[in-house]
Amino acid sequence: MNRDTFLKSMAGEVERCLRTSQAPHMMPGSALYWEVFAGLNLVRVFDQSGPRPISYSDVHSYLSLHRLPLGPAHIEVIFVMDRAFREHFASRQQKPNIGLHAMTPAIFDAVFS
Repeated sequence: MNRDTFLKSMAGEVERCLRTSQAPHMMPGSALYWEVFAGLNLVRVFDQSGPRPISYSDVHSYLSLHRLPLGPAHIEVIFVMDRAFREHFASRQQKPNIGLHAMTPAIFDAVFS
């Protein structure tokens, strides 16, 4: 399996797990990625806009703490999984109804006076 196919399949599996609330199907060689992603997800920060991205410093701290020698190609997989996780939540959020009414001088005065 080439790199792009692997990245897409990992992102797709994150989406499937979130959508169905089922455990991931472990592809050969993916268990460590799931372990790291799950560990980082436990300390993920959520705010009013949803889950915040996993940072490089979070990954570095986690890998140092657990003494895991992962390189940039491995970390890319974690960030692809993170992006799929955040995109899932973003797609489920209610979008504000902006622009239902045209801004008129009367509305402007009512809001800002």
